[in-house]
Amino acid sequence: MSNYLQEIHPYIVKRQKVGDVFLVVFKNEKNNRKIAHHGIIVDVAGASNEIFLDGCLIHLTAKAKTRRTKYHIHSGARLRSRFYEEVFLGKLLPPPLVNINKPREWAVQLEVFVSKRILRVFNG
Repeated sequence: MSNYLQEIHPYIVKRQKVGDVFLVVFKNEKNNRKIAHHGIIVDVAGASNEIFLDGCLIHLTAKAKTRRTKYHIHSGARLRSRFYEEVFLGKLLPPPLVNINKPREWAVQLEVFVSKRILRVFNG
């Protein structure tokens, strides 16, 4: 199992939080907003709380020179204080054939979705 999946909770922590989606804005070491550094966190196990955001963190980055977009996907808990700002976007449900009670399965499908569908939009 990859390190990415090992950091995903194997079971649901808090059912009512499963599928929470957050837009996060990163900050630098001086607590200032980073320009153009954002991500989306999908809580696949309902593990986020008032101190941590937990789940799959998806970054999309682009190189202006090549006009190519790539993605990074990370997992695990992050202190909410690490972000300049966070915005709750709503709920996301897993694809129909993914068992909502298996957070790691959902995490794999999120990575597949980003790699196959989202990048196609940006890279053609």
